[in-house]
Amino acid sequence: MAITPTLAGNNAPQMATFDHNVLGAFYSSGVSLGLTGHASKIQDELLNGSFAKVDPAIIPPWTIPESRPYDEMLQRIFSSGPLIDLSDPRVNNTAGDDQYKNLFGLFTGLTKLREMATYAEEDSGASTRATILQQRFEGYLGEVKEFVTGLAFEDTTLLYGLKTSSMTSTLSFPKDPTYTTPFHYSAQVSEVRDDAIAGLTGTETFDITVVNSVETKVINIDLSNVSGDLNVDNISTYINSELSAESVTSRVNVERFNENSYGFHLNLNDTETVTFGNASDETPSIYITGTNNVGDYSSGFTTKFDDLGATDPNKAFRSEVETPEADSARAVAVDSQGYVYSVGATAGDLDGFANQATNDAYLRKYDGAGELVWSRLLGATDDANGFSVTVDANDDIIIAGTVQGNLSATSYGGNYDSFVTKFDGTGAEQWTRQAAPYANDSALAVTTDASGNVFVAGQTYSEIGTGVTYAGSSDGYLTKLERFRIILGHSHPRRRSSSIPLV
Repeated sequence: MAITPTLAGNNAPQMATFDHNVLGAFYSSGVSLGLTGHASKIQDELLNGSFAKVDPAIIPPWTIPESRPYDEMLQRIFSSGPLIDLSDPRVNNTAGDDQYKNLFGLFTGLTKLREMATYAEEDSGASTRATILQQRFEGYLGEVKEFVTGLAFEDTTLLYGLKTSSMTSTLSFPKDPTYTTPFHYSAQVSEVRDDAIAGLTGTETFDITVVNSVETKVINIDLSNVSGDLNVDNISTYINSELSAESVTSRVNVERFNENSYGFHLNLNDTETVTFGNASDETPSIYITGTNNVGDYSSGFTTKFDDLGATDPNKAFRSEVETPEADSARAVAVDSQGYVYSVGATAGDLDGFANQATNDAYLRKYDGAGELVWSRLLGATDDANGFSVTVDANDDIIIAGTVQGNLSATSYGGNYDSFVTKFDGTGAEQWTRQAAPYANDSALAVTTDASGNVFVAGQTYSEIGTGVTYAGSSDGYLTKLERFRIILGHSHPRRRSSSIPLV
């Protein structure tokens, strides 16, 4: 008897023949062997030999060893090679994007770690491998930490450590924090509530600037007016009395962080923005900005010198603009509150801002002690450089320089164009102007008058405005941007605003 299954197509299986002699031997031997011997004879002699005649590669189901559910998993867990394998074909299939490649490689490695944890928790045989599992797990964790530490992403920061839903800062109260509602800020400053805060002498002064929808108030704080010791309660009581006198509703309260830690809690209302700043620096000082080294190793710096009457003036601070790429610093200005502003150019990412250009112009704000308050990039797409900076009567900041490429989708211009940008004290861009002659030009200096008008001087290789004579080669120019026309006529407060000629 033969059973011949058939299937149309090129993938039809080979003919399988059933040997009827097997059944005959089974029948004739069954009586004398008994149940156990009978089954053994079938497996070891009759059936095994019959399948061997057809195809030695065929393994009867009863000869296949029993598999355990974690065998394949164990093979992956204890396999040789790194946990994160960027040469894995699955990882490499990311269209050449290194960020996706690194993230997917990390994902596959963490999946392997999860398998190991699942095996250790659920399989009864894991206890016999506890030591080797622990060693392998610790080695894998070290590999993950090293891999994550070396990664850099444009919009993502990966941190190695335990997941947490909250974190308390241990930093002291900063010199110049700016907090916008809704926000509650806390800072630990003392271990014993009644003790004076270490480091305070009672001669410290600073300003609290409060801005609401109606007005701006500047409250002068002088710690020499604090009654009693300079502890957290007395200081907060004094500050709040000064705020209350100016009808300010935001408050500085005392907070107990734990049994050995006390500090301040800044509680803002929903209509006020509060800025803590240094009092105006009336000591004669000199500010210098410049560039160290050349090429890719260059970096920008801003330095303040005071005590100018001494034989050797005091270097109050030196702040660096130092990215992995080339940097420069070109100009510096100081506002009425003692904040310092520097401009220049950088080829690298700066203080969390991604640089999309070959070089981009930057603006940086420092407090009176040289601590960075904030940074801004112009947002150029090709090449830009900041050459000049000034502060107007309202402590708004205006920078000027040159830019290649458009600053917005509606901009137009030649090769290198002059630009002027205005920022407020918080770093918000108010407007940008880009010149539009057909040849190169650049803005090299900028200043303002008491009325808020902006004056720009620079160099041009073509006519820069209608009705202005251009005799050829390069020429100097002077342009006035009227405050009234800027605000009412062509105000574009959004970043990379539409450009109009500097005329």
